[in-house]
Amino acid sequence: MKKVIISIVTVLILTIGVYVSLDVNKKNNSFATPKEALNNMEEPNFEILEVIDTKFSEDKNVSYVFFYSEVDKPKNYLTAAIITKNKYGWKFAEMVGVGDIAVGNAGNSTGHDGYRIGFAASEVAKVQLGIHNADIIPLEDKKMKAWLLHGLSSDEFEKNELQFLNEEGKRLKSY
Repeated sequence: MKKVIISIVTVLILTIGVYVSLDVNKKNNSFATPKEALNNMEEPNFEILEVIDTKFSEDKNVSYVFFYSEVDKPKNYLTAAIITKNKYGWKFAEMVGVGDIAVGNAGNSTGHDGYRIGFAASEVAKVQLGIHNADIIPLEDKKMKAWLLHGLSSDEFEKNELQFLNEEGKRLKSY
């Protein structure tokens, strides 16, 4: 009977130790702001040249930090970092290379798991997908804009057509 009690206590102590260790790790990798979480990333996939903008999901638990990176020349590539909120602060989740900032990429997009990020021409004032309106991210000194749709269900992007609208609300050609 003593061996059984000792075994149960040992397993219980080990389980508590693992839980505390994981919780401490989560706390140590969390930061006060999404930008701080981005700047404290270990070995980022893309060099962070300049943060452009930060957008938040409706429930404020996910942020998208947009920044310029470099592929061939400085500030020619748009990247987004997805940062999630936990009970200790903000933690890096993933980094997405949106693409080269070039007029020929207008209409191109990337994304999964409830979000989509893409490019639009400078004359686009609004991007819609079904009932969703995209957040617009102006790109300085570029003839492009970026857009972000978040909170999408898994099949909304396939079932609906992206609409690009100008300032007057007139539909522009689909890219």
